[in-house]
Amino acid sequence: MKKKIKIAIAEDLEFFRSIFSDIFSDEKEFEILGIYKNAKELLDNLNQINPDIILSDFNMGTDSALNLLDGLNEKKIFIPVIIISSYVKQESEKILSCLAKGAIDIIEKPTEQSFKASFDLLKNSLLKKVRYIYNNTSKIKDINYENNTKVDYILIGASTGGTKAIELIISSLKKFNKTTIFISQHMPPKYTKTFASRLNEIGKNPVKEACDGEKIEKGTIYIAPGGANMTILDNKIKLYDAKDYIVSPNIDVMFESFVPYANKSCGILLTGMGNDGAIGLKKLHDENSITVIQDERTSVVYGMPKAAAELFIVDYVLPIYLIPHFINSISI
Repeated sequence: MKKKIKIAIAEDLEFFRSIFSDIFSDEKEFEILGIYKNAKELLDNLNQINPDIILSDFNMGTDSALNLLDGLNEKKIFIPVIIISSYVKQESEKILSCLAKGAIDIIEKPTEQSFKASFDLLKNSLLKKVRYIYNNTSKIKDINYENNTKVDYILIGASTGGTKAIELIISSLKKFNKTTIFISQHMPPKYTKTFASRLNEIGKNPVKEACDGEKIEKGTIYIAPGGANMTILDNKIKLYDAKDYIVSPNIDVMFESFVPYANKSCGILLTGMGNDGAIGLKKLHDENSITVIQDERTSVVYGMPKAAAELFIVDYVLPIYLIPHFINSISI
């Protein structure tokens, strides 16, 4: 018998509690474990119900989805949370805070007045997202993050769509003290310093544009400068002119420079056009590095990750919203 997808719901309005109950009760593959009036009620019952996915209204009177996410993070529990709210447009900054705290997606909830016209759209969108998220996270949830291998170096390569993906990752990372992260994002020379500064403002760890010859500081995130290829040599950063490379900062070059440290490294290849990074990731994999790619659905362009997948050297295929959780599990 096929395992049912277990749902928990936090919603303060009785009208929508009834609607969500009807939507999932009509589908045989779902089981509603509980419908609660606010985040506190759901969190109080979490250990007893153990849902696969949580659906939460954003604004629940004196309570909100932010409280729910804070509670989950405090308990170190990863359960995919979808925010369903009529306040998406009006409270966009707070909604973005939900994404930064780990919410996976947002669905705009129709008002009671416009509900009849919007019901089918809401139902189809909700069922599609829940099915996809469950199918792409159920196996990952079984990973015991506490027992994952810890690494000294995390290497991230990205191209088209990568800046947003990297921002999401950096803003969601915990504070770490010993692991160092190196990022090569295809970008023109004039923009990488600004990019590094923006990342430095949104994360818990220092982010800086890499300088040639500087000694590597543990707990720091380095951004490869535009127009240069970033490598590691004798615990120092070595930059090379990238004028002869079609794309730069070149990801393959960065990955390959870490091959001597592969057993202490994790290579991650995010969204991007072309195949930069695939060969370098293979070389890391061949020397026992952990290898990760972003999945097709959450990639803006599934070029570079696909090129790596076709080499059969990828340990984990993760949606972008799970990559920060994975990095947190292997960083020190």
